[in-house]
Amino acid sequence: MLRTSSLDAIKNLTNQYCLIFLDGDHRFENVRQELATFWPLVRQGGLLVGDDYDWPEVKKAVNLFAKEQGLDVHFVSKESRGYSTYFFHKD
Repeated sequence: MLRTSSLDAIKNLTNQYCLIFLDGDHRFENVRQELATFWPLVRQGGLLVGDDYDWPEVKKAVNLFAKEQGLDVHFVSKESRGYSTYFFHKD
């Protein structure tokens, strides 16, 4: 576990990972940049997971990323209290 901003943390990451969980800055540009930057570090069969899908800027960034990459957005639970956890699976 690295306790730093996500975009600073990536400077130290060179491997591919089974699971990457994002729960950082919830502004559109940051979420968009995180998704684009971390997706290549997810190995085949791995997951890129994020929190707070129901936040408007997060939802906008996640949906745009999914559309650009031709991916489906999946959810951990159908129930939401305003903090839905979403994920992408790399086939």
